[in-house]
Amino acid sequence: MSGLEPQPSSSVSESGASGSVSPRKGCVSLVGRVAIVLLWVGLVVILVETTAYLALRKSDLDNPWIAAYRDQLPLPAPPRSVALTGLDQLPTGTPMLPWMSTDTEASHAVAATTPSGLDAFRVTIDDGVAAVDESAIAAFHTLDESEREMFAALHRMIIIEVDDAGRARIAHGLNQTFGLVPFLRFGVALANWRQRGTSQDHSDEGAAAPSGSPPEFSFSIRDSSRPVTVQPSKVGAPSAYWFIPIVPTEIRHALAQSAPEDSLWKNPYLYLRPGYDEERPPGAGDFRINSHGYRSPEFAIPKPPGVYRILCIGGSTTEEGSRMSATYPSQLEERLRARFPDRSIEVINAGVSGIKSTGHLWKFPEYVQFEPDLIVAYMGINDILLDCLPRYRWFEAPHWTRLVRYLNSTRRWGGVDFSPTVGDIAPLMEARLFTKMLALGRGARASGIPFVMCSVAHPDLTMMEADEIGYIDFLARSQWREPYMGLPRYIEYIEYFNSRLAAIASEEGHPFIPVAAHLRGGTELFGDICHMYDEGIALKAEIIYRYLVGE
Repeated sequence: MSGLEPQPSSSVSESGASGSVSPRKGCVSLVGRVAIVLLWVGLVVILVETTAYLALRKSDLDNPWIAAYRDQLPLPAPPRSVALTGLDQLPTGTPMLPWMSTDTEASHAVAATTPSGLDAFRVTIDDGVAAVDESAIAAFHTLDESEREMFAALHRMIIIEVDDAGRARIAHGLNQTFGLVPFLRFGVALANWRQRGTSQDHSDEGAAAPSGSPPEFSFSIRDSSRPVTVQPSKVGAPSAYWFIPIVPTEIRHALAQSAPEDSLWKNPYLYLRPGYDEERPPGAGDFRINSHGYRSPEFAIPKPPGVYRILCIGGSTTEEGSRMSATYPSQLEERLRARFPDRSIEVINAGVSGIKSTGHLWKFPEYVQFEPDLIVAYMGINDILLDCLPRYRWFEAPHWTRLVRYLNSTRRWGGVDFSPTVGDIAPLMEARLFTKMLALGRGARASGIPFVMCSVAHPDLTMMEADEIGYIDFLARSQWREPYMGLPRYIEYIEYFNSRLAAIASEEGHPFIPVAAHLRGGTELFGDICHMYDEGIALKAEIIYRYLVGE
C-alpha cells in the first residue's frame, strides 16, 4: 500500500470548476449573445424591407399608368379636356410691349430705376468678353449686404474683404463657385500666411497683415485639366476689397472637354452644341440647335434695325417641345407676328435643359450681347430640385433621416413625408436662388432691358385621380432621385417659389405673369411634375402672349 500515492479528490476539482467562470469565457459569451441579437435584428429588417419592397412593387404594377410607362405602351387617356382657367379675368389695357403702352413716362420710369441705382449692376461687353467697369466697382460701396451678394452673383466674382488690421476674408460670392470654395479659401489663407510670414493660420479668416497694407496675392484654381490663376482687380476700388473673377475662359473650356464630340452638349447643362441635329423617328419631332447653341431659328448679331427681339430664358421647361415649332417661344413668336403683322418680331428660345440660375448669370453677358428688347424668365425648378434639396439633404438634414428616408418600409407604412419642408429649404432658396433672380433682374434693368418674371405651373392635385397622382409620384422619385418627394410636397415648393417671386417682382418693379394661376390640369397637360406635352406648352404660350399684349 505504501507504493500507492494519494489521488486528489475529483469531486473537489469538479466543484471548483463548476463554481467559477473565467472572465474570458464570460466576455465571449456576451459577445455571442449580442451577435445573435444583431443577427436577428438584421433578419427582421431584411424581412420587413423585402415585404415593403414587394408591396410597393405590387402597388406600382397595379397602377395602369406606371405599368404602361414601364412597358413603353401608350398611357391611359385622362378623363378631362384641356382648358385654360381664368383667362376671362385677365387685366386688359396693361400691355407689356412698349409700342402698345400709352403711359410712356411711367413705362420708362419702371425700366430705369431701382432702390439703390443701377450703376453697380451694369454689365459691359468688350470684344465679346464681359467686363466690369470702374463705375460698377465704385458703386459697389453704396450697396447693402444683400445687394453686394447680387453684385457678386451678377459679375461672377468672389469678393475678398480686408479689414483695418489687414485680415482678408471671403465676404461675398460663395454661392456661385461651382465647388471652387476650398481652393478659394486656401488661396486667401495662403495670401495671409505669405503676408505675415508664418503658417499659423490656414482658415479663410487668415492671419493679420500690417494695417493699411492689404495683401497682394494671387492663387491657382486647379480644375480637371489645367491650373487657372486668377488675379485680384483693384480698378476703381479702395484697398479694402479685392474683386476676383471666378469664370475664367479656361474653366469654361475645361467643362467643355467632358462632353463627347457627338454629344448634344458643348458644356453640359450650360451650352448646347451649335449645329446639333438629332434625327428622330417619323412623327417624333426634331431637335435642332442653331449656330449660337440654342434650340431656336438662326438670328443675327448685331440685331438688324427695326427688329423687336424677345429672349426667353429658362431650363428644360423653356426648351421643351416635340419639335422646334412646338416650343413656347416659337408659339409666342407666331402669335405676336399674327397680332402685329407690320412689325418684325423675333422670339429666341434660350432654354437649356438642367441649367440653374448660376448658369444664367454665367451667360448673362451673352444675353446682353443678343440685344433683346425684353427678357422673359420661366425658371427656378432646377435650382430647387438640383441644388437646394441636395444641399439640404447632405449638409443640413438631421443625420438619422439620411438612412430612414431611403427605407422601403418607411415609405410603405411610415405615413410620414421625410422630404424637406418648405421651411427647411427656404433659407437655401433665398441665398442660392432668389438672390440670383434679383441679380438677373437688376442686371437686365441696368442694361435697359425689361425683365418679365413668370410663375411656374404644376399639376393640379384636385383635377387628378389616384392612379394619375401615383404615376406622377413614381416619376418624381425615379427621375429626381428624391425617394420621398411626392407630388404634394413638390407643389408646396413651387407654390412658395411662385409667391416669393411675385413679391420680388412687385418690390423690384418687374412685370409678373402668373402662368400657374391660369394653367391647371393633370396628365392631359403634364408628362411629369414639371414638363408638359405640346398641348400644355401651347397654353403656356397663350397665357404669356395675352399678358404681353394685355388683351
